[in-house]
Amino acid sequence: MKWNRENYYLLAGYFYKKICGAKLIYTFHTEPEKNNSLPFLKRFALQTLLNRCDNVTFVSKKLETKVRETWGFEFKNSSITYAGVQAKDVPESSKRIFRQKFGIKDDSIVLLAQSLTASNYKAKGLKLLIRSIKKIKDKYPNILLVATRGGHCLDELKEFTKEEGMENKVIFTGDIDDPYAAIAICDIYMHITLAEGGVSLALLEAMSMGRPIIATRVGGIPEAIEDGEDGLLTEPNVDEVAKKIVYLLQNKEQAEELGRNAKKTAEERFTWIIAADNILKIYTKDRHQYNVRRS
Repeated sequence: MKWNRENYYLLAGYFYKKICGAKLIYTFHTEPEKNNSLPFLKRFALQTLLNRCDNVTFVSKKLETKVRETWGFEFKNSSITYAGVQAKDVPESSKRIFRQKFGIKDDSIVLLAQSLTASNYKAKGLKLLIRSIKKIKDKYPNILLVATRGGHCLDELKEFTKEEGMENKVIFTGDIDDPYAAIAICDIYMHITLAEGGVSLALLEAMSMGRPIIATRVGGIPEAIEDGEDGLLTEPNVDEVAKKIVYLLQNKEQAEELGRNAKKTAEERFTWIIAADNILKIYTKDRHQYNVRRS
């Protein structure tokens, strides 16, 4: 963790709190890198500012633990604030347009990975996934990986795909207007990453749509998915990921049950209304003075 612009925002927030009497909330989003220690003076300065916050929030329990262990910070008041999502009905016309745009045949087995092209640790996970599919493509010749979003890793990933001889099995869509259309046509949602600060919004969107999910057991992901209950968790290992994919393809009833359970979990724990309500609890002690419309 460097003394970056977020830290300057925190300093500005502290002065605003002093002058205007506002509440000061600081949120950690990113998992610290291994052996990323802070010099004493920077650590002392940040700890002092964090002590002045009314609350410090984290996007997962795992992230709070990691920050405490890596940087040795202590927090007077801390909270977990998960993201929220809402399922979306996708008309058949939108599915058809998406398939036509990217040349996806109706009989393709579609694996979907969203937002894994914009950071190094997620791109490494996507490379692992591509290698996993390579191991099973002869058994499932109509299997196809769709990877959405742009990002600075996109060109590198395209080159890697060519080197692996997988350019006919991977479609890179770049940024898309409607991620739910991609989710709606997929058979399995794949969230294979080597690190994750919180619970990915892309993962929650797939859960809200009732898709069977295979995800790596990293960051806050196990806080959303219970292995074997509403998804399958895996270590970031080529052979293990390949086995999980084959298992779901061979056990369609189990895959459908995992999808239904994932949708139920999203509806019970990760709606935007729940997320907004949790934020309001942090910003005000008397939450009844706010009217949150539940519809």
